[in-house]
Amino acid sequence: MTFKHIAVFYNEQKPQNRPLAQQTAAWLNERGLTAHVVTSLENLAQTDLLICMGGDGTILHSARAAAPIHIPVLGINCGNLGFLAACEQDSFSPLLDNLLQGK
Repeated sequence: MTFKHIAVFYNEQKPQNRPLAQQTAAWLNERGLTAHVVTSLENLAQTDLLICMGGDGTILHSARAAAPIHIPVLGINCGNLGFLAACEQDSFSPLLDNLLQGK
């Protein structure tokens, strides 16, 4: 799957995740993708991939919004447990790079 329009979501009530969301969007934009940081999941129609920065509750919230419109969600644990996350916040760059390469 090719991803061109990527939304990076974080929970506004957890402002400590904002810098990581902004860094991630910048990293994606440097690679020629269109990425933007969002704090609302209401307008995802043009989104190919949703990256969610948060804990399990935030990831579940994202999945509920993305599933009906068939948008894949990549969860990056910024919480405590992170059972639903694909990776931790300090080690997601290689995973994301592989995903973007179709691996």
